[in-house]
Order: sequence, then C-alpha cells, then structure tokens
Amino acid sequence: MPAQQGEKKSEKKEKGPRVSDVGESETKRRNRLSNLLYSSMRAGRGSTKSKENSAGSDPGGDNNQGSKALRLLEEETCQDPQQLLACRVRELRKVANPDAAAKPQNDREDFPLFEFVCEVSVRRKSEHFCPYISWSHPPLRVLEEEQDRLASITSLPMFCFPDVDLVEQVKKMKTETYCFVFTDLQAQNKFGYCRRFLPAPKLNPPEKRFPVVYCMVTKLRSFETFSKIFDQVVELRDFSSAGAYSFLKALIEQNAPKPAQSITV
Repeated sequence: MPAQQGEKKSEKKEKGPRVSDVGESETKRRNRLSNLLYSSMRAGRGSTKSKENSAGSDPGGDNNQGSKALRLLEEETCQDPQQLLACRVRELRKVANPDAAAKPQNDREDFPLFEFVCEVSVRRKSEHFCPYISWSHPPLRVLEEEQDRLASITSLPMFCFPDVDLVEQVKKMKTETYCFVFTDLQAQNKFGYCRRFLPAPKLNPPEKRFPVVYCMVTKLRSFETFSKIFDQVVELRDFSSAGAYSFLKALIEQNAPKPAQSITV
C-alpha cells in the first residue's frame, strides 16, 4: 500500500502547470519586455539630455520625468497583462517625447480649408455615360505645370461617380453627402467630401436631368464642417452658378479652423 501511494503522488507531480502559473509567467514576461523597452528609451533620452546639460539645461529634468512615469505605472491597477502593457507603452512615449504630449491642439500648423474644389457633371460618350470636371478652382490649366497633382485630380470624377453606369436622368432625387479617402503621388492621404444633388430645372415643367457633384479635396477631417458648406453652395447654385463659384473661391483662401474657431466669408 505505501508503494501505491507513492506512485499516486508522483503522478500528481507529473501533471502540467496550473492555469494561474501560466498567467503569472506570461505577466512576468510582459513586464520584462516593457522594462527592457523602458531602459532602451531612457538610454536614448539620457544621451540627448547629456548634450542639453552641457549647454546649461536642468540636469534633473530627465530623472523627474522618469520617476513620474514610474509612479504612474506603479499606481496602475489594471490586472489584464495586455492592457497593462499598453498603459506602460503610452507612458513611455510621453517620457520619450514630452514636448509632443504637452503641445496644445491649437498650435498645429495652419493649412488651407481645402486645396481643390470642382463640379463634376455627367455626359454621354458613345454608348456610355462619363463623368467629367465641368468647373474647378484652381482651374485645370493652372495645374498643368504640376503633373503629379494633376494626375491625382483627373481621377476624381470616378470617385465622385463610382456608380456612373447606374446614373440616369431624373426629375427628382434625394441629396447625398459622402466622403472618400485617396492617396496622392506623394503618399499623403487626402479626403474628398462630395455633395450630389439635382440642379435646378431650366424649363417648366421640370425636365429630366443628370445629377451634379461638388467635391472638395482637403487634409481636414471634418464631415460636419463640409456638410454645412455644401448646404450654402447648393442654395446659392439654385439662384446662380456664378454665385456658388464666387463663394467657393472665397472659401479656398481661408485656413482650416482650429478647435472652437469659426470661418467668416
């Protein structure tokens, strides 16, 4: 009987580790990785600070920032290892680049409200319908010297009418506002905000006509802002196309508004 009990005990010892042991080892591994990352980033900051200290800067600034980050990490009560690692990475980024974290949002670089605006219409080409730019600002002839920019702009009509094969002449339609994102030849992401609507009829009773799209190309990500601009543009165009064009030309001279700022035309 004693021999059999010894065999049972050995069998228990041969079982795999408990789930809690696995979780604990995984947490320790993540902690080691985050500490290693912190040490490497601190080393880079230390070399930069040594140069600044030689120029007369505060030698204790880096240590204060590092201790503050460590204190925040110690106060972190998150139990999930993945969330804890993410929290640590965020704090380490603040230590590595405190100027970027402290920079207020209103200090961003100014840029135009939009770079290009165009009116895209539809016409028949042989047996198919084809979208084309019927008006733009700046004019396409002005952009002929900028071949890279012109190549990106000439593809806009197909973005404005991706469903051109389904477009028909109608008497009534609902106004549509949508946005697309494209990458120019300089590998920069741009937003194209569009408003598709049915232009005012020229005859009475109203005749069937193709919809028209106004498109604005910009770096600003604000759907609500451009939706309000389109409301004014369509209202002006119902009275006169020239009025809508003048309004858009005045807008393109404006800079993109910063948070809590407005645009005056």
